Amino acid sequence: MQQSAATVLPSRRESFGTVLIESLACGTPVIATRCGGPEDIVGAEQGLLVPVEDVGALAAAIETMLCQSDRYPRAALARQATERYAWDVVARQTMAVYQEALASAPTVARVLAAAAQ
Repeated sequence: MQQSAATVLPSRRESFGTVLIESLACGTPVIATRCGGPEDIVGAEQGLLVPVEDVGALAAAIETMLCQSDRYPRAALARQATERYAWDVVARQTMAVYQEALASAPTVARVLAAAAQ
């Protein structure tokens, strides 16, 4: 991936698109279809999004990427991917969600006490 000009993911449906994050972490810009997950990963700084099954738009995006590769500094792409998707970052975010859910959930003792009444 590090030697590639771009990673192209022309999916009809994509729940997340891990390969896009892997590509960005390698400093490689991406082209993907607007099909669910890629919209959460790819912004103007990371690459290009095209409509699903639009072959002309996909070809134009590839041409644009090849002709304007300087728009996507590889070191910046890798840094952004690491700042947003590194294991420790995702683990902290996941723990925060669980802690929030546990803090707002009723304790077993309160549930049992309410049920006993």
